[in-house]
Amino acid sequence: MGSKLGYTYDFRLKMLEKDEISCRFADEKRDGVKTFIFQFTTNFILKIRRPEEEEEASSDLIIDSERFDTFFDQTGDEKRDLLGLVFNVYVRLQEYWMTRDEIYSIFNKTLDFTRNLASDRKYVRLNQIPVGVCIDVCTVQQEGEAYNDALDRAIIADHLVPLDMCLILPPYVGTVRPMCCNRKLFLRKLRRVRVENVEEGLAIMPVCPICSRSGKLGAQISTLPKCGHAFHYHCVFRWIEANGTMCPSCSRPVYDRVTELF
Repeated sequence: MGSKLGYTYDFRLKMLEKDEISCRFADEKRDGVKTFIFQFTTNFILKIRRPEEEEEASSDLIIDSERFDTFFDQTGDEKRDLLGLVFNVYVRLQEYWMTRDEIYSIFNKTLDFTRNLASDRKYVRLNQIPVGVCIDVCTVQQEGEAYNDALDRAIIADHLVPLDMCLILPPYVGTVRPMCCNRKLFLRKLRRVRVENVEEGLAIMPVCPICSRSGKLGAQISTLPKCGHAFHYHCVFRWIEANGTMCPSCSRPVYDRVTELF
């Protein structure tokens, strides 16, 4: 999988054993109801190119990871089951720069796998079907690309919308970040542009004023609506989260009133 140049995706499915079920839904058992539990583990990997004379053309370096979960009761209707995953997880997988087709491929294969388990004679009496979904989000170092440049454009959890701000069901790892309502609403609505080519990124933001890095391929850039200053999304998110509501470049308020957030 992987329709974007320089990025590939892979995933694996397995039924979880009792000692592997770490999500908060594990104890919510109800007689007569079969519940699908999905534990997602995402590894963010940098595929490093090796010199041609070496035996291995590339090596994989895990540079970040994240975990989250979701669940819903089996409905017996394939479209409604699919909607359960779409409703809870689709937005997060979009953050990985996956296409709609790639996301739906994962969902459909995951549900086929889960329904097959649910109908297996060994598991038919279980009222919970716990499935592990392991996703590899790979940034591939291109020929002639410096290691630091590949690392700089790598997709990692730390550069994405925080899980507790993104998922319908909060993740079972970590905690919901304390933040005033106005600030959280602003950050939820803050628009982002994913850089699809270097010229586009440099036109929007030659250099991020916070980290002093440019807008490389794959970077997410946000422009503050009041003053028009542009930053890496993850840089300005953390700045506003930690330092308040002033633009780091001009100290102008990023928003004035709650009514302006809607």
